[in-house]
Amino acid sequence: MTFFWIEIGHMRRLITYIGVGIVAQVACVALGLWMHDHFLLLAAGRSAEDRAVDALSLVAGPLLAVSRPLDLSSDAALAAVQKQCAKSHLAAGDGVLMVGPNWRVRSAFSAVGETALAPGDAVAWTTDSFSAPETRVDRVQGTFPTPRGPQFALAYRLPKEAGTLIVCRAAENVLMSPADFHSAAPLVGLMTFLWLSGLLSICTFMAGKRLSDELTDELQKSEERAVRREQALLRTRDAVIFGLAKLAESRDSDTGEHVERIALYCQRLSAALRRRPEYREAITPGFVRLIESSSVLHDIGKVGIADAILHKPGPLTADERQEVQKHAAIGGECLAEIERRLGASNFLQMAREIALCHHERWDGNGYPNGIGGEAIPLAARIVAIADNYDALVSRRPYKEPFPHDKVVHMIRNGAGKQFDPRLVEVFLEIEEEFRAIAEQYAAAARLSLRVATPAGEEHNEPSSPRLLAAAPA
Repeated sequence: MTFFWIEIGHMRRLITYIGVGIVAQVACVALGLWMHDHFLLLAAGRSAEDRAVDALSLVAGPLLAVSRPLDLSSDAALAAVQKQCAKSHLAAGDGVLMVGPNWRVRSAFSAVGETALAPGDAVAWTTDSFSAPETRVDRVQGTFPTPRGPQFALAYRLPKEAGTLIVCRAAENVLMSPADFHSAAPLVGLMTFLWLSGLLSICTFMAGKRLSDELTDELQKSEERAVRREQALLRTRDAVIFGLAKLAESRDSDTGEHVERIALYCQRLSAALRRRPEYREAITPGFVRLIESSSVLHDIGKVGIADAILHKPGPLTADERQEVQKHAAIGGECLAEIERRLGASNFLQMAREIALCHHERWDGNGYPNGIGGEAIPLAARIVAIADNYDALVSRRPYKEPFPHDKVVHMIRNGAGKQFDPRLVEVFLEIEEEFRAIAEQYAAAARLSLRVATPAGEEHNEPSSPRLLAAAPA
């Protein structure tokens, strides 16, 4: 149910991000179209103004040639300019104004007889280029308002502070032609495309990054939850495994903490084997972890052996010994059945091989199947050395512990017979680590025994019924 709601939450966020992305993209497209229209109008308007400037410049040229040599403060000079205006090819709506130094119209001329301003009217020029007397500008382009509407104009300063010649055209006559739009469209279209591409890319990137961050964060959380669940399952598995191993161990009261020591011995021996090039591929870090946990089940088959045999206070008969040896086959079959029910896994496979084959011998004289050499699984060969070492150095009710050096000598002599000779070589290299583990557990056992023995009482080791029964009279 939790997973279902997580998926619903993902879908809602995904739909939200997609909706926001669509709205943002629509807004970007609308803004891009508006900008395209705006800039197209600006570009076409500028082209129309350029054509108007060219037309007004052609009119102004002859007028400047006539007016500059004259003293425009006299009416005769103004009349001469008026005659030249009449000869000019002014378009309908164009006009010529002679403006004095005080920016009032002294003379006005229009092709249709009506001028935007009459003599005596003030000119409200929108450009401050003529505000300073020392400024010398050949031509200034600008606009100024009139009762007939705004005028698009070119202003020329006349010499000797005689004033200004203004050639103007009604702004409404500065028209944009289809050619203006056609000439401006490619550049404006390219600008619009780049603008839209940039906006949409940024919008898509931001929405995609936010969604990616959300999904990455959720994926990381899911992975963390999966890791925690896996770790919890592994802890549960190890606890169950250890419980089963201790249950099997409890059937044989002679082997206190045997499974804990076996796990450590196998871990150290397999780790040392991994340092050898010939074992680097077979013994991985995962193999080392698996054998440490699965080796504790090597004697799980003892749960199938009768208590009367396991706890017999004397030497076993040949039939009883054969019955005890059945624990290897029982353990292998038990773990094989679990594997069939739960499915194949590396752990169950290794545990089954160890339980079934840890009493097989390198020379083929072991049990239950009498296999030998490398036909014995590697994990079982490792456990065979660890199991025999622990049985020999540990105290049992029917025997005293053998010294470490003697046990090492016995295992060395068993190379090629009972044990894999190459594994024995590696064991001999790290036998001091085995000694340290054995002494650590022996010291802990002595400490727990002293704590458990009441003060003032003397503790004596129990005599072994098997040793007493076997001792000579």
